[in-house]
Amino acid sequence: MASGPADTTRVAIAGALLGVLTVGLRPETPDLTSVTGPSQVLRPDRNTFFALVLVGGLLGGAAGWLVDPWTGAVAGSLVGLLLGVLVGMTKSVWLHFTLPRLYLTVRHRLPFALMSFLRDAHKQRGILRQVGSVYQFRHIDLQRHLAAQYGRSTSGS
Repeated sequence: MASGPADTTRVAIAGALLGVLTVGLRPETPDLTSVTGPSQVLRPDRNTFFALVLVGGLLGGAAGWLVDPWTGAVAGSLVGLLLGVLVGMTKSVWLHFTLPRLYLTVRHRLPFALMSFLRDAHKQRGILRQVGSVYQFRHIDLQRHLAAQYGRSTSGS
């Protein structure tokens, strides 16, 4: 607990240090011209997310330890992990991809191994084509049918 000016100053310095170091990290932007598939884009993005969460937790624990060696370290780690998740959500799209995928998997709307499913639909079945780092439906009629089924426009395809 911060009880005096010295404790308040330590909390402020620790919080500022945590914020500056976590927010100051920059993700590595993939070179889309040399990427050979969607997995090569998702993997570095996932690593960026987890690195930000880990750094946030470690810095939060260190900042909390400056205030109180035990309870401050635990509370700081939890706050740092939360801050790391929030910063990770702004610096990468991995969590934005994973949460809906998991939700749709639980509701039996997507297969559990989505990337394997898409790779099979591309390489073995010929339903999808790969353009750079994305998969597209090969046939415009299928695109139009699915767009009509789910209320989306296919203009520009």
